[in-house]
Parts: sequence; C-alpha cells; structure tokens
Amino acid sequence: MPDQSDKSRPTDSDIERHIRGAPPRTAPNRQHDRRPPDEHSEAGLLSRDYQPRHGGPELIASWPLGPAPSQTEPGDVDWKVASQEPVQLQRNLTVNHFLGPIENAKIYAGVRGIARVENGETLTLSLETTHLKGEEYETEIELTNVTTEPFLTPLVEFVPDANDYREHSFIGREMYGGYVLSAAVSGGTGYVDQGTAVHLWSE
Repeated sequence: MPDQSDKSRPTDSDIERHIRGAPPRTAPNRQHDRRPPDEHSEAGLLSRDYQPRHGGPELIASWPLGPAPSQTEPGDVDWKVASQEPVQLQRNLTVNHFLGPIENAKIYAGVRGIARVENGETLTLSLETTHLKGEEYETEIELTNVTTEPFLTPLVEFVPDANDYREHSFIGREMYGGYVLSAAVSGGTGYVDQGTAVHLWSE
C-alpha cells in the first residue's frame, strides 16, 4: 500500500512555532529565531502570520481608553476633563513576565492620542507605573491646542532589565505591574479622544 503521508507538510511543532507571538521552544531570544515561510505553500504566498523578528522596537501592547463614561450610543464622543486635580482616566494591571524577554531587553511605556482644551487653558496628561517608583518611571505632557492634533508622550521604562530590579525592594516586582493614566485641566474643560491609548514597546 503506498505511503499516504506527505513529508512536506509541517508538523505540529512547526505549526506551533508559527502561532503569532509564540516564542520558539529552543531559543531563549525570540527576536532572532523565526522560521522562514513554508516553501511548499500551495498558494505560493507568504503566510500572513509570518512576521520576521528583528532587533528594533516592537509594539507589545496597546490599551485605548474606549468609549467615554457619558457615551450612551455609538459615535465619536470625547472624554471630558474639568478637574484641576488629576483624575484617573485609565488604570490597568499587567503580568510583566508575559510581556517580553525581560531578561534581555527593557520595555517602555508611552501615550499616543488626540486631545484639545479650551482656549487659554492647559490639559495635563500623566502616565505613571504602579510597580516602579521615581520620576524616571513617569511621563507627562501639557497640551494647549484648541484643535484635535495627535500627540505622543516621551517613553519611560515600564519593565527594566533584570539587574535594575534589584534596586527596588517590593514583592512581586518581576511578575506584576500596572499603570495609571491621569488628566487635569487648568480651567474650563479638556477633551481626550476615546482612541487615545497607552502603548508598550520593546527596546
């Protein structure tokens, strides 16, 4: 009876290695060990799942604000900020050792979005980590524009190198973390687009 098996077909281990975001089993550094696309693809096209790893920055996660609290139906509704004291727009918890190869590279956090404020006022957006303390782990931006213009805050360390963790003396620092995104306005009302998001980037 002829052999019906197709030796050119990928094995289960090959398929597992092509799952988006799944690190290879045999290499500790997932950035530089990615199999090429299957040469025996029936369509002759590169898999849409195939994304070569490289040594440059890589977007790890993105958490948008989403619908404003006052939004009751679909539509473009901005978040409104009328407090002169910082108020929380978003709070999130993370499990850091799943974010990336923290033994090999740092991970940075920043905010990308759209915001505006009434003429003559200032809208302040602040992002700070809940697991690392110090100004080097906080980023802030002041906006005075009255039109919707995109902004990007400076990036700050969110998951430092393993050696840097030794400077902090709290339990669970290698595993658990989080951040708080806050806003305040000098007067009047500030507006933040619901697509404004906190991003995490690899080094």
